Formats: sequence, C-alpha cells, structure tokens
Amino acid sequence: MEREPLSPLTAGVGLFFVLCVAAGGAVAALVRYDLIGFGHLPRTALTALVLLLLVNLVARPLRRRNLFPSAQLLYVYLAVLVVSGFPGQQLVTHLYTSLVGPAHYASAENHYQELFFEDIPAWSIVSLQAEDPAIKWAFWGLPSGATIPWRAWAVPLSAWSGFYLLLFLNYLCLAGLFQRQWSQKQRMLFPLAEIPFQMARYRGREALPGPLRSPWFWVAFAVPLVIHSLNGLNAHYPQISGVNIYPYYLAGAFRGRPWDELNYLPFFFYFDVIGITYLLPAEISFSLWFFYLFKYALAVGRSWVGATATDTFFDHVGIGSYVLVAAMTVWQARESLGEIARRAIGRDAPTPASRGSATPPGAGGAERGGAARTRWSLPPATTAGSVGLGVFAGLLPCPLTVALLVSAAGAGSVTAGMLLLAGAGVGTVPGLALAGAAGALMGGRGRAVGLRGLGAVVVALGALMILRRVGVVPGGCCR
Repeated sequence: MEREPLSPLTAGVGLFFVLCVAAGGAVAALVRYDLIGFGHLPRTALTALVLLLLVNLVARPLRRRNLFPSAQLLYVYLAVLVVSGFPGQQLVTHLYTSLVGPAHYASAENHYQELFFEDIPAWSIVSLQAEDPAIKWAFWGLPSGATIPWRAWAVPLSAWSGFYLLLFLNYLCLAGLFQRQWSQKQRMLFPLAEIPFQMARYRGREALPGPLRSPWFWVAFAVPLVIHSLNGLNAHYPQISGVNIYPYYLAGAFRGRPWDELNYLPFFFYFDVIGITYLLPAEISFSLWFFYLFKYALAVGRSWVGATATDTFFDHVGIGSYVLVAAMTVWQARESLGEIARRAIGRDAPTPASRGSATPPGAGGAERGGAARTRWSLPPATTAGSVGLGVFAGLLPCPLTVALLVSAAGAGSVTAGMLLLAGAGVGTVPGLALAGAAGALMGGRGRAVGLRGLGAVVVALGALMILRRVGVVPGGCCR
C-alpha cells in the first residue's frame, strides 16, 4: 500500500466521524449504558470503514476511481478507532460519575464527608455540595430555561483531560518500546490489525477489496447485522421482537452445592469473538475455551471442599496472571530493551537492522520518563531540532509538569495560569543551564556515569515515596 498525504476530504470526513462517535458514544454510555465503541475491534470504526467502502462503490462509476483510496480509508479508520476508546471502554461513565458522584451520594449514614471529602482537591471535582446546581442537574436534568453550568465543569474537565492525554502518550511510548520484539523477533500476526487492512486494500481497478467481493462475506456479515439491528430496535420499541444472544441455559438447573456453581455458566454469542478466534493460532484459541471451562470446574471443586469467596479468589488469580504476563513480556524483550537502553545513554550506535521504525521516537519518552533528548527523532546539532525537541519535551508525561498544569488550570483566570507556568519555566532555567554546562564539561564518559547516577537517585526517591506512603518509613518534615 503506497503512502500518500492526508487529503482535505478525508480529514473532514474523519473529523465528522470522530465528533459523531465522541458525542453519540458519550450520550449512549451515560443514558442507556450502551457502549457503542466497546471491544478490541470497535464496531464504530468498522462501521465507518464499511460506509466509506460503499461510498467508493457508488462514486466509482462517476469518477472512474475511488473517492477514498486505501490509505485514506485507513486514516479514517484509525481516527475513529482512537476516539472509540473514550466512550466505548467506560472512560466517560467512570469519569463523569466520579466528578459528581461523591457529593450526590454523600449522606449522614455513609459519612462520606468525614471520611474523605477533605482529601479531595477542589480542582479535581465539580463540587462537594449536594445542592450545587451543577450536581443536581447532572442527575436530574436541566430545568426549563437553564443552561449547562460550564464554569463548574471547566477546571476538572481540563485537568483530567490533560492527565488522560499524558496517560495515552505513555501507552504509545510503551508500545514503541516493545514494537521491535513483537513485530521483528516474535513475528506476531496482529490479526485485529489485519482485518481493516485487508478490507481497505484495493488491488488494481477492482470495485471492492478482495474479501468484500466474496458472497460468503456478505452472508456472514448479514447475520450479526440483522440480529443486532433487531435487538437495538427492541431496546427502543419493545413491540419489536429481539434475539437473545446472551442466554443462561443452565440457570437453575442445579440445586445445592457444589454443582450450583454451574448455574452461572453463560452461553453468550459474540460474533466478533467468533471471527477473531478463527484468525488466532490453534494453541491460543484452544486455551480460550479450555481454561474458561477449567475456571468453572475449579469453582465446583472449591465449593466441594467448602471454600467460599470464589469471586475474590478468581480476582486474585487474575491479578497474579497479569503480573506474570507482564514479567514474561519484559523477560522475553530483555535483549531488545537492553539495546534501547544502551542507545539512550549513548553507548551503542544504532545498527542498520534496528534503525528506522524498529525504535520509534516514543521509545525515548517511555524509557527516560521525560528526558530532554531522543536520538531517533530530531538531530540535536540543528537549532530547529533543538527547538522542536524542547517543545515536544513539554508534552512528555512528567509528574512536575502535570502538577503545574493542574495548578494553572485552577488558578482562577487565564492570566494567573500563564504567570504561574511562566514563573515555573523561568525558575527551572538556572538549574537546567547548570546541568547542561556541567554535562558539556564532563565529556562523554562522565555524562554516561552521571546519567546512571541520576537514574539511581530517581529510583531511590520513588522507592522512598512509596515506602512513606505505605507507612514503612516515617514522613518526617517532608511528608
């Protein structure tokens, strides 16, 4: 697939889909708890891709070419894919209710005010007063003639939006660190990425991409389309019959321990999971259903011996599994991560095999935690590169920067916020200038030793903060 610049038409269409998904997804999640962007292959992104493919099919006889070539289709798909995570993975519901929930649900019985209200910063929440209009209207709706109290929402939404943007940037940097290990060494297939790529890949002058020209594709496409359409209509118009694809066939089938644990065994029909499983290696697809049934067999065994709190047990098993998977991932990528670390401190030059997309610019951000140098993106010898790198460094996930941005957001006025950030910037100049001058005088070996020493200091300070937080080390004067 050839690279091509983003066209104005594609940018406009992509922005339209993004706004529709962001607004419609938030309303659907909050009003009906319908997560339209849910899943690792979000239906919203695939819907946008299919609609544009149909537009190409209709417009092709008039223009004798596709209105949206393959690369443009993928631009739109990726834009909708990214934004689908906000309303689709429950971010909207949790963030929204967290901003207004404490004040609304506080009562004399639960003692919320005495327990933790004093620990909630004012900038992080809409209000702590249950009678505040912003709180009441969020749950009961706007009165006739009233307008949304944007002033109460502006500061917390700005603060948390900045936090989440930095968090997602951190995710991108982490993905960049493991890209070479996954794509070049382990040669992972990434079947979820292959689906939209094949759907958008035109070959020659064909009217539709290869998979979409098969009649069996449209037969398989029509089955979930019809079923989900009926269920969607049934949710709004109960007189229209739906199709139950989430049955509990064994509900109430077993009475008494230990076999009653099987009453909660669901038989759900997830069409997207069926399709994705077809693309997975046999070992992985086998493990999905085998260990799912093994979980219920284990629940029966626990009930047989009289064990309780089975749900808590499986929660702990899940947490341990995530820790084990993370440890195995880091261990398998140890050579690749070691090479990135050596290159970051200037000990090894990049080899032709590792140059380019194998170590993207984001790797420096994740690995250095806000360091002001990445050897993969900008040439440090040029003025333009230095200026661009300085601008980019301000967007890296640095706790001090986040704290200053949050403080500026709660300063009360634009002028006060600008002065606060300007003062912080001026205040860091002497220290950074001194560090730069010292680094220039130390030479290459001295800088490498200094970087390792500073890294050890940062790790020690982080460990000290954790130990103070859990109470192992007393806070003293700096708590």
